[in-house]
Amino acid sequence: MKTGLTSNTITNLQLNAGVLLTSYTKGEDIDAADIIGATRGGGSFTAVPTVHQVSVDGAPTYVKGLERVDDWVVTMNTTMLEFSDEGIARALGAGVTKSESGTGTTKDVTFKVDRTIKDAEYKDIYWVGDLSNGQNVVIKLKNALNISGFSLTVSDRGEGTYPLALIAHYTVDDLETAPFEITIERATSV
Repeated sequence: MKTGLTSNTITNLQLNAGVLLTSYTKGEDIDAADIIGATRGGGSFTAVPTVHQVSVDGAPTYVKGLERVDDWVVTMNTTMLEFSDEGIARALGAGVTKSESGTGTTKDVTFKVDRTIKDAEYKDIYWVGDLSNGQNVVIKLKNALNISGFSLTVSDRGEGTYPLALIAHYTVDDLETAPFEITIERATSV
């Protein structure tokens, strides 16, 4: 029987849905304040290069070495279950201003949107998932922003959900580096 199963497979499996965070530091416990909110149905991450073929008269379309990567389109999609302040702000995405009012045990949070996207609205977002060896796999989306809008789905005898579709963005001062990082954390022997 042919199989890709090796002794490493047991420690290299990614398990469960993971968590979306506003901040992450390797080796430190996850702070509940950094969790964007509970999700349902897992999610997906894509990093797709936009590649063009240099066209040369008389040559085949695909010639090794004639491809060029123009950019990367990097997305993270999930369905949010929790109506957290950060989750709603991330889902609204563009031009969001949050204000709070109230005293004592009552607090109202109001989200106001306008037509201006401020630099502070582009935020690094981290997805942290479990590996079967007890370590983490971490995906960092740089300068992430949701530009697909906010769409609330409600159902009888169910919970309201809304999609979060984050897109990572390049920065003007670094157009060469793709706006994401993937880190597979490994345990070290002492």
